[in-house]
Amino acid sequence: MPVYILAAARTPLGAFGGRLKEVDSTELAAHALKETLLRGCVSPDRVAEVILGCALPGRQGLNSAPAAARATGLPRIPAFSICAGSASGLKAAALAAQSLQHGCEGFILAGGTESCSQAPYLLPDARWGVRFGEADLLDSLLGPGPTAAHCAEAITQKHQLRAEDLAAWTERSHRKAHACRHDQAPEIAPLTTMHRKTALVMCKDEVPEHSLGSSLPPDLAPPADGAAALLLASSIPADSPPPLARILDWVETGGDAAGAVRRLLRRTGLGFQQIDHWEIHETSSAQVLAVLKDLPELDPDRVNPRGGALALGDPLGASGARLVATLAHALQRDSHQTGIVLIPGNGGPDIAMAISRT
Repeated sequence: MPVYILAAARTPLGAFGGRLKEVDSTELAAHALKETLLRGCVSPDRVAEVILGCALPGRQGLNSAPAAARATGLPRIPAFSICAGSASGLKAAALAAQSLQHGCEGFILAGGTESCSQAPYLLPDARWGVRFGEADLLDSLLGPGPTAAHCAEAITQKHQLRAEDLAAWTERSHRKAHACRHDQAPEIAPLTTMHRKTALVMCKDEVPEHSLGSSLPPDLAPPADGAAALLLASSIPADSPPPLARILDWVETGGDAAGAVRRLLRRTGLGFQQIDHWEIHETSSAQVLAVLKDLPELDPDRVNPRGGALALGDPLGASGARLVATLAHALQRDSHQTGIVLIPGNGGPDIAMAISRT
């Protein structure tokens, strides 16, 4: 059974501690969900389910999807959140597609949301009382496992990547993102924010104009704030605009991004030269270069042609859905036929999803 992306929208990405730092992830999600429904010309009462990725629920609780659904004006319907790191938003889309293929009637809103700026600090010893001495204050943005920097270092050593190549890919991402900023307008839903008691309309990504300075290595994606949403259905309604794209298939692996791509191509019957556009998540430049090294058939010129998270920022739980929205709009804009989104595992699953322009 086919699964169509009827509409897709995302918020502008906010720099870490920037203009969106006071907007929580539920509000960001509601904005993206509302805009996606408007673009798909679908009334809230026709939505059957909401699935949202969120890697750092923190202050919004373990399941922020129902709150986002209520803020969108949706009726009381199934709504749940999933946590799979930067793959969360793409996993949400895959789960929605799976639900539609197995007979879910109506429309499903899938996507992701994240406010890295509001990621809380944790006092793990406070619940039962810190009786004496010092207590650790942990940053939930870093998590208990290996950090992105440690993962990038391990990938660099395993694949014997050169520092100059890492720097060159980072520079490429920034250059392409700056050169193509106007191309992103169709996928962005402008957001009104308050700055010094003045309402300002945010129409473009903030991150490329900001820097975390020396606090983050340049070959790692800076954390960001944002949300993205996709409106999915198993058929094309007569009263809706033409769909943006169709989901062909997807594959998940645990620690083998290149293997996920090869399996996906086998399942869809496509070859590397038939993929016009690749969106590979840039958690680090090492991650992308490792994929390119493992997949020598992949043309680097077709990868992230308008930059990636190294320049735009990584809103974690929203990144996978953001990449699908970016790719779906790009296929329409560039008259390309087929594209693949790949999230290499970095604490989460490796997911590759192929979509085509309808």
